[in-house]
Amino acid sequence: MTTRDLEQVVESALLDAGVSEERARATAARLGDELVQLPTKADLDERIRQSERLTNERFDAVDHRFDAIAVRIDMLERTMWRVFIGMGTIMLAMFGAVFGALMYAVFGA
Repeated sequence: MTTRDLEQVVESALLDAGVSEERARATAARLGDELVQLPTKADLDERIRQSERLTNERFDAVDHRFDAIAVRIDMLERTMWRVFIGMGTIMLAMFGAVFGALMYAVFGA
């Protein structure tokens, strides 16, 4: 159905409803002008493609940020394990020193 066909249907419906012929034609013409300004299917498809592309770009940017955060967390985890092992070694050495001193005091010279 073309825009002109739609204008004729609206005009005849308005005339049947008792609207003056001049007003019915003006209303139908205005409706036709508004229909011409509506986006076509190709325009809507292009808008959808642009929106999908922008959405994918945003998701990719967020994904890269998450990857960077994951790398930082992994580095922090490794550092914490190194600190934990280092502290454990120091505590073991201190315990050995205190225990050795006690053994020397009790059983030594």
